[in-house]
Amino acid sequence: MLTRLVEIREQVPWIASVCAGGMVLAHAGLLEGRRATTNRNCFHEFRSLVGTLIDARVVDDGDLITAGALTSGLDLGLHIVQRFLGRDAAEHASKGLEYPADEMWSDPTYIVGEARD
Repeated sequence: MLTRLVEIREQVPWIASVCAGGMVLAHAGLLEGRRATTNRNCFHEFRSLVGTLIDARVVDDGDLITAGALTSGLDLGLHIVQRFLGRDAAEHASKGLEYPADEMWSDPTYIVGEARD
């Protein structure tokens, strides 16, 4: 599976993971030298597999976006919408999900990395 993940990564412009999915990317070698996050329960092992472990809900490192524990998946999804479709589209999606994203938009440590605005 890890070999196939590396092959797929070479064919796509970006990749994202949520929760312990970051561990899979790390074990495939895709996070070497990169800023990333994963489920906090995996931090001890994850730290040695990535460039910089960042304790945030979402870490955007350009063509690689990682998110923390499962509920961070909502933040990840909204961040991807914002990044590719704009803030208005992300706020509309947030309202449709009935997910209060106010903290996500205002706290600079919630999402770390590129494409915040």
